[in-house]
Amino acid sequence: MRFRHTLILVVVALALGGVALLLERQEPHPSPDSAAVPTPLPELLRVNEGAITDVILERTATDQRTHLVRRTVEDWYLLEPDIEPDAAGEVDVFQVLNFLETLAVLRPRRVLTGTLDLAEYGLAPAALEVTLHEEDGTTHQMRLGAMNADFSAYYVLLGDEEEGASYTIYLVPSYVGVEIERLLDTPPVQGSNDIWANGNLHELEEGETPNIVEP
Repeated sequence: MRFRHTLILVVVALALGGVALLLERQEPHPSPDSAAVPTPLPELLRVNEGAITDVILERTATDQRTHLVRRTVEDWYLLEPDIEPDAAGEVDVFQVLNFLETLAVLRPRRVLTGTLDLAEYGLAPAALEVTLHEEDGTTHQMRLGAMNADFSAYYVLLGDEEEGASYTIYLVPSYVGVEIERLLDTPPVQGSNDIWANGNLHELEEGETPNIVEP
């Protein structure tokens, strides 16, 4: 009788263990790769890079401009600065398209909103401006101010931001501002010895090395 009672208990224990195992298998277990990550911010400009008709880069302190205009998708010409085509060569389309691709996928690292003093972020006025026009007349404008404390990002204000007490300021990776500065200092043309120095276009003599002084 005692043996029978023991056998019944063993059977019940096995049954309960099987049910527990079945429930455990059905319950999802988070994997190490499924750890929660912050949702990335949306693209800043949301431009259609294939529809861009012209690109204007400006350094506001000196009114220095690089203005590129598209003839076809792979045919651009330099409208400003005014360089003789024979001396400057053809526009380096790869540089232009690479820059547009960078802007098309650009996402801010952080967003600041509220009552903000633009001067504290170098945005009154901005140091650099980027203006893009699309075929349908859409205009995209981005104004870059100062860099943050660790020089990893620029403070940016979009062109459609109206003057007021409240603003939205974005932090974008510093390489964007560096590329804009480069395209201003050295317009993207092939085989050109021309370079910006002190806000003026200067053609380097043979053997001369560039000595650029920031304006």
